[in-house]
Amino acid sequence: MFDLGQVLFLFDWQPALEIVSRHSPLDADTIRKVVVGHEKHRGFELGLTTEAEFFAWLRTELRVDAQAPSLEHLWNGIFQPQKENLEIFERVRRTHRVAIVSNTNPAHARHLETICPALLKCDRRFYSFEVGLRKPDPAIFRMALEAMGARPGHTLFVDDLEENVRAADAIGIQTIHFTGHRSLLEDFRKRGLLE
Repeated sequence: MFDLGQVLFLFDWQPALEIVSRHSPLDADTIRKVVVGHEKHRGFELGLTTEAEFFAWLRTELRVDAQAPSLEHLWNGIFQPQKENLEIFERVRRTHRVAIVSNTNPAHARHLETICPALLKCDRRFYSFEVGLRKPDPAIFRMALEAMGARPGHTLFVDDLEENVRAADAIGIQTIHFTGHRSLLEDFRKRGLLE
């Protein structure tokens, strides 16, 4: 099981925040604090808020002017594929069942699947907005295991956030705390997961 953000795709909010700040009375740091961690953002990732509701709230909350570029476009423009890690994902997928377990929202999921159709080829995608659960809640891992018919000790989960890795590890899932491509490649080789 793979996480998306910072594992298969790098993301950086700063360029988008800088652009939005030019069309808002708020500076980039304030915009980040308003959006990241806000209940509306969490609700968007849990499927409790629609895209239309979220982006309307965002436009109002950030007080952006009429000349501001599309917030949806900026929202999705934060990602860059981690090509080397996507290559590992593809190689593992040839010989093993592979799933995505990610805290994400419909706009990001749709965008990432568009720029990287390989995501559509994995066995399952467990997006927080679709399943109504977010990592590090162990329930999302249990649900993924059950849906995949997998046992924790025979399942590997890769994530960049320690709290998510600890949560998966606590229910017996093998884990890799992602810190870089080289160590990920080496870890997959040691486990015999790459041909």
